[in-house]
Amino acid sequence: MIVNRKNINSINEIIYKDLNSILKKLDKKLHLKIYCVLPETKNELYKVIRIKKTLANGFIHEDLKDVYKELNIESFKSNSAVFDYDFLKSKLDGEYFQLRSKHIIKSEVIKHKELKEQNSMYESSFNQDLLYTNQLYFHRRTVSYILMIRNVDNENQEIFYNSPEISFFRMLLDYFFLDYYTTDSSNKIIINDIKDNTIPQKYNEDCIQYNRRIARLYFGKIQTFIESSKSEFKLGIDYLNSINSQFYVNNLLESLDDVSSRAYESSIAFGSILFMNKSLITESNLIRFAIKFAKNDVIKLEDAKRIRKLLELTNIEKDLYLIADHSVIYGIGEVNWHLQKDSLILRLDFNGVSKYILSFAKLQMQSILEGQLITKENQKFYRSDLKLEEKELISIAFKNPKINEEGYSTERFSRILSKELFENKEEQIKIEKLNEIVQKARMQKHGTIVVITNVETAKNEIKKLSKQSTVIEMGPINPEHIKFLTSIDGAIYFDSDCNCHGIGVILDGEAQENIGDASRGARFNSAYRYIAKLKKSAQRCVIIIISEDGMIDILPEFEDEDKLLEITEEIIDLIKEGKEDCEEMIEKESTLLDSPIVDNEWLFRIATTYYNLENHVQANKYYVKAIENSKKEFIDYKYYHFSCMSSYSIASNLEEILATIKLAKKLNEQAETNDQKLNSNYILSNCFIKKFNFMGDASSIDEKTEVLKEALIVSQRSLSIMESEYEEPWEAIYSTLGTIYWNLAKMNTDKKEKNGLLNETLKYNTIAVELCEDYINFWDSRDYINFWNKGMVLEELGYLEEALQEFIKYIFFESTEKDLDKIKEILKENNQYIENTRSFYYKIATSDFKNEDLEKWFTEYDKTKVDFLL
Repeated sequence: MIVNRKNINSINEIIYKDLNSILKKLDKKLHLKIYCVLPETKNELYKVIRIKKTLANGFIHEDLKDVYKELNIESFKSNSAVFDYDFLKSKLDGEYFQLRSKHIIKSEVIKHKELKEQNSMYESSFNQDLLYTNQLYFHRRTVSYILMIRNVDNENQEIFYNSPEISFFRMLLDYFFLDYYTTDSSNKIIINDIKDNTIPQKYNEDCIQYNRRIARLYFGKIQTFIESSKSEFKLGIDYLNSINSQFYVNNLLESLDDVSSRAYESSIAFGSILFMNKSLITESNLIRFAIKFAKNDVIKLEDAKRIRKLLELTNIEKDLYLIADHSVIYGIGEVNWHLQKDSLILRLDFNGVSKYILSFAKLQMQSILEGQLITKENQKFYRSDLKLEEKELISIAFKNPKINEEGYSTERFSRILSKELFENKEEQIKIEKLNEIVQKARMQKHGTIVVITNVETAKNEIKKLSKQSTVIEMGPINPEHIKFLTSIDGAIYFDSDCNCHGIGVILDGEAQENIGDASRGARFNSAYRYIAKLKKSAQRCVIIIISEDGMIDILPEFEDEDKLLEITEEIIDLIKEGKEDCEEMIEKESTLLDSPIVDNEWLFRIATTYYNLENHVQANKYYVKAIENSKKEFIDYKYYHFSCMSSYSIASNLEEILATIKLAKKLNEQAETNDQKLNSNYILSNCFIKKFNFMGDASSIDEKTEVLKEALIVSQRSLSIMESEYEEPWEAIYSTLGTIYWNLAKMNTDKKEKNGLLNETLKYNTIAVELCEDYINFWDSRDYINFWNKGMVLEELGYLEEALQEFIKYIFFESTEKDLDKIKEILKENNQYIENTRSFYYKIATSDFKNEDLEKWFTEYDKTKVDFLL
């Protein structure tokens, strides 16, 4: 049966359901959007279908150019009527990730121009949309699919695009299109009869089984790489996974799982193995062995019992590992990382029962101290150092692969604790102390339980449980002792005032048919039953379960959490589709914002979606809400940065810019790296300038001067950081300094002081012009507003001819009637400069770049030189 207009929606629904289930098992935060590109004829017409759209009708036909616009890849499409799959795939694989990281710089200076985004240093770390395309082959028709997967962390994306050969996520997607559905003898996907319209699975596996199969194949692929890669292993070359029977034959995953599931003297598996090609171990100086096994006594990877025992000798902090190739372990040693070059080295960390992480280790040259510049004997050098970069490739827990997911986070813990036990904001300090206690308890390798209730409940419960616990005098516990106090069986019991009431507490609860989870361990289920028992008597409690296998859970779990996360993703979809004012959007926003368990990270992501679309009013609304909700919780620097920029953009009066300054000062406090310090000081100085512009006649000159002096102090801090730490100067800093000195000069009535301030203005504006002007090709000059600003200062100082030349440069890029009138007025009053100004103009002008109004004025002047000027 062939795929056609009638059955494509049914087929797409199956594909979406299957792939979405697979991704949710990897990480429930992943959000999938799929576009189906269906060829209408044998030639080049296509129908584009959005699958599982936010809107209720499910399948929406869209124009291809709109799809590219929504995905922000318009540059990858030259003709919206034609879909070129091979071209798009090569672009997404080769350019998309790099394209997102490009930086654009703007500034605000004398000729008022709003502060723009300075640097996209936060964009690449925030943009979590992964784009991917592939095809399914049906009888007589090939259907293309474009996927956008949201909330993939930046490290996984970097591996996906830059190191596709070792990307588990890419292999998972590739094999879905290669090897998930049943095909006929010609490798075309089979479609069941017309009534059913289903596409059967090749192995009749559910999403969990598929993920496990691909994880096993992935480790089989890695084992092949280790065996075949010698001195060089180039990444970023092969973007295509193919079916390889050797991946099925290799059994690396089983060997590792066997090791991780074994205990040694009742201790679960922790330790590390480094994998590399045999030649690197036996034929180079890469490894410094502490002990090396005899050639006839190397340990095979299948010998789980011996390997588990040897793991006790490894120490990641001391850089001491088991050293292995694809099949055997040679000994225990350290790595001479500076000799690695392009060799493939992978690290396997065991983190508990049947839990381990595979990482890619690579030595990279990196500037230290954010690019510290050293001058020695009139020569400039950048200090550099070697940094060992370790990127997580895959995490396995009980044979199930996972990416960037953990049940515990400080924010989630604080939110649940606030909802259950604390009502006023003043008790945030207690939440922070309890969080510290939990963080220390997480260090307990054998697992434990932390129970937190209110004071009365804790007293009553410990009394009831005294025969099955060690009761202690109520009081605070040094967090450093928590690791040791939780080493015995049972829970450690705290109240909401951070007092400990008992250790080794065996929790009891009522066994009920609908309470518990058979797939989880004893700790989880006893905690679940206990919290259910307290709930029946209207007593509140928060329990943190740290399992021996490393899993962390917080109870109670909120039933609406997954639903709210999905609403967040739907809101982001609607924003990107330009439907932020529709009735559905209003309803979803209301549901999300009214929820007491809303995650501030969700609000920040919605805000940043608006921010990227330059809808700063809505962005500011969500940033303010998220920051207010966060109370004293840590907020990432990038969110303060985006919030400042949005607030600055919409500030239209003194009150609003004062609120922005408050944010900018918080941003300044958060800054840690030189990039952040430079950026935050720059933003704060521009906020002070905007405050100055809003002050009006009601403010005295002294008050205005004080504001500009504040701007000057922070701008000079930016200048100091830039000159000492950066090789390439940033013209925006000089432009801002020019703005400050200009405004100080305009208010100063002392002629000598005024001239001094104007000369300072000229100094900084001249540097700004030199940095942005392209002397080879004038038309490539950046931030041309600096030309006008320099002209204004030259005019004020009386250098009219030089001022006119700067004004002429500016009007080639942008001019208003008011700008042209200013030039004409100066020439009328100072006609001795007309000839030189006209010569300068025609020297720059071209057939494509000219100012017709000014040329007309020069022509009129030629015709009636004397009369015209009179």
